[in-house]
Amino acid sequence: ATPGPAPSYEGVIREHEAYVAALGDAGLTVGILPPLEEFPDSVFVEDPALVFGEGAILLRPGAPSRAGEREPMREVLARHFETVLELEAGELADGGDVMVTPDVVFIGLSARTNHAGAEALVAGSNDATTTAAISTGRSRFVRIDGVDIGDPPLSPSRDLEAPAYDRRVGPVHA
Repeated sequence: ATPGPAPSYEGVIREHEAYVAALGDAGLTVGILPPLEEFPDSVFVEDPALVFGEGAILLRPGAPSRAGEREPMREVLARHFETVLELEAGELADGGDVMVTPDVVFIGLSARTNHAGAEALVAGSNDATTTAAISTGRSRFVRIDGVDIGDPPLSPSRDLEAPAYDRRVGPVHA
């Protein structure tokens, strides 16, 4: 496939404004956070926190370049939620490795999310009626919010390699 034109700053701003407007038209309130210029991956705000109706969990992404995002995110979460749980040192979890559905929370293990972090996410909840599923091992393609490109690169005709999951009944909401 031939790549399209390079994105322009002005074009990206227009797309973001249109996205915010569409969310507003759908009845959502959008909060715009100040940029964290020293953390270029901070635009992916879903990675350092999981947000539920009842509260939030401040994650600890395994990528060292993301560690400095925790403090600013902690302040934002505290303004919006009465309950904010936090992962402890050694408990690594990245929001990109977690997918929340109405029935199951899937937690993938990767370089960004370790088993201790996945277990902490399960233990940190108070809704014993929801199932959490933790990957039983690492896969070449673990990222849930996007697929890591493998070698050879993925193609639409190729099946994805997906990890098996250990289903556990336990709390998954903050």
